[in-house]
Amino acid sequence: MMRAYLDEAGLRFHGAPSETLRDAIDDLVDVLDDVREFDDEVVLWSDAAYDAEVDDDTTFMDFLFTAGDATLADARRRLMLAVNRLTSWETPDWELDVPDHDVHLAGEKVWAPSLAQAVTAESALGPIAVLALSTAREPGPTTVVLTDQAAILHTVTAPTGRRAFVRTWLQARPPAPVDFPCWLDRAFPDLRWTDEAQNGLRTNSKYFFGDRFPTTVHHLGVLNDHAADVFVEQKQNDLREKHLSALDVNASPESPNTRANRKAVEQRQVEWQGQTIAFWWHTKIRYDTGRIHFHHDASAPAPGRIVIGLCVEHLLV
Repeated sequence: MMRAYLDEAGLRFHGAPSETLRDAIDDLVDVLDDVREFDDEVVLWSDAAYDAEVDDDTTFMDFLFTAGDATLADARRRLMLAVNRLTSWETPDWELDVPDHDVHLAGEKVWAPSLAQAVTAESALGPIAVLALSTAREPGPTTVVLTDQAAILHTVTAPTGRRAFVRTWLQARPPAPVDFPCWLDRAFPDLRWTDEAQNGLRTNSKYFFGDRFPTTVHHLGVLNDHAADVFVEQKQNDLREKHLSALDVNASPESPNTRANRKAVEQRQVEWQGQTIAFWWHTKIRYDTGRIHFHHDASAPAPGRIVIGLCVEHLLV
């Protein structure tokens, strides 16, 4: 099961203006809501978070249950409801033995019982996410030291950081090809898939899994995060290739000769939303085999979206 911990030390406001704080709270609650949709994920926390200082002389409990800035009322209510739904790690089913509740973070000693749990969990279970407000912590890998034990935990402050963590978790615990589709919406939420593409990941699994799986995840991540913007900003295919190459993805459109070959055209055509689309662009998992064919759907709201049409060994050229 994928674990995340709500970080008591990550609830600090650091004097952020109300609008910034509201956005940070909404982002964190969006992450908590996303996790609740899946039975194979859990967010763990401790009631000790109520005693954490969020601002000078203000605890997390004070903030949640004492009327304050009216512009934060909705965000406060959302956060209160989300916290009430979390799972406590202070039960025999979840609690791990830890030597201390103080950890060292960015050279500073902080009281954070849930971070101590997360460090211990990481050594036994693999990648662990810690959830925090963006006013308190930068997202991404975070080194946390507990006595003589150090761990790189993955700070998540918003849904965009969650998808990056899911990809890290998947690479550490690769799923069976038949199970991979259940992770696509979490790891690559902006991609769209034809049935042929999802089936192709399974039927052509040897070209995308095993030692190729990290490359597959990376290519799909770039297609999710960057490709639509690249296709909008760059109108020439050679510039699109260069931009994707700079992101460590070998991608290209088919050659004019391939486009002129009737059989090659038919191989690349797939039904998508009532239309027959030719998926001319593809990424190369290896130089010889493993092709993810995709299409930039410019009809979707800007910057459009990337549709994955085929996942194959190699098509006719």
